[in-house]
Amino acid sequence: MKTSILPRLNYRADQHGRYALIIQVIYQRHRSILTTPYRLYPAEFDAGRGRAIPLNRTKRHRHFIREVNHCIDYYVSELRSLADRLTAAQQPYSAQELTSLYKYRSDSHYLHSFASQRITELEQAGRFGTARTYRSLMSAWNKFAPESHYQFAQLDLRTISAFREHLERQGNKRNTVNFYLRTLRALYNRAARCGYVPDSENPFREISFKPAPTPKLAIHRDLLYTLSKYEFENPLLDEARDLFLFSFYARGMSFVDMAFLKKENIWDNALHYQRQKTHQWFHVSLTPQLREIIARYDHPSSPWVLPCMRRGEWMLSQTPPKAMAESPSALQYRVYKMALQFYLILLQRISRRLGCRKLTFNVARHTWATEAQSLGVPLPHISAGLGHTSEKTTRFYLAQLDTRTVDRINERVTKLR
Repeated sequence: MKTSILPRLNYRADQHGRYALIIQVIYQRHRSILTTPYRLYPAEFDAGRGRAIPLNRTKRHRHFIREVNHCIDYYVSELRSLADRLTAAQQPYSAQELTSLYKYRSDSHYLHSFASQRITELEQAGRFGTARTYRSLMSAWNKFAPESHYQFAQLDLRTISAFREHLERQGNKRNTVNFYLRTLRALYNRAARCGYVPDSENPFREISFKPAPTPKLAIHRDLLYTLSKYEFENPLLDEARDLFLFSFYARGMSFVDMAFLKKENIWDNALHYQRQKTHQWFHVSLTPQLREIIARYDHPSSPWVLPCMRRGEWMLSQTPPKAMAESPSALQYRVYKMALQFYLILLQRISRRLGCRKLTFNVARHTWATEAQSLGVPLPHISAGLGHTSEKTTRFYLAQLDTRTVDRINERVTKLR
């Protein structure tokens, strides 16, 4: 029995009177459908021919109709090929099994489908930061092409350049534009490794990723000293200040590593932790300043060294619960993000109080690197400012030093007076 594979419009219209374009598969009197990314008005679809038809001659509309018909041809061709292969192999199948096989093998050729799958994989693996990066990319991409659905084969230099121009028109700075393009390139390269990109010249080969010069983030040593001695008469501001200084005292420890630092990470007069971003192990000798801050926020019933996660949990308790239950790792990541937001707001208030540049935990990291450089630490040991090279490179060089050497450097850097 021959498999019927036909494009159709679905039964229910959306609020604009458009209908989802579907591919209907009928085999042995059983029906299954695949929903394409496109929606059409009834007048835009010829059911007899199974083709989208233009309603006007504008360039944009004709391009859209060509794109829809290309999608129809692709779906029908791939489904027919799958059905023929299964029949030739004398392998029994149902209409539902055929569409499921197509989804598994073919949807990943589309940018939005592959990105969605990748985001799900990352979240299941607990890599919520990277998943969030891809979500940000797709949000920007959907604004660039709200009605178009690109296959990776369609990502050519012209399309990527148009995306760059769109981002610039939206007011994004060069480094933000580069962030989106690098993320898109990473997604493209992964799709290529998975076999969803045709063998052709890489369209990113001619794309420039040259960064724009960034303003120096580090603050002056005198401000650090003022900050360390300042009494805000507000426990929350004091707490945010202490966490900023903790980052500085701990060789520029990032906030995410501070937030997830547990009491079990302290032994032999040092902090021993695995970097969340790179999974590299670090060992930071406990200076008197670090000991003082740790003792100040020691909570007997908490497993955490610092109050970050407890603050995040309190903020989470003030928000409406999500409709769907979150995994423990996803919930913990959301707690961390809320804690980060909480302290960044407090650091803004501190910045206004002191009349200084905006303080963030990145500023603390940059300040440590700059102070180390000013004390004559060789460039192979620390990069000339974290803003000009990747943090991964900087951490790599630091990790190559003998631990005692790094501790001696840190003792000199963090001795403010």
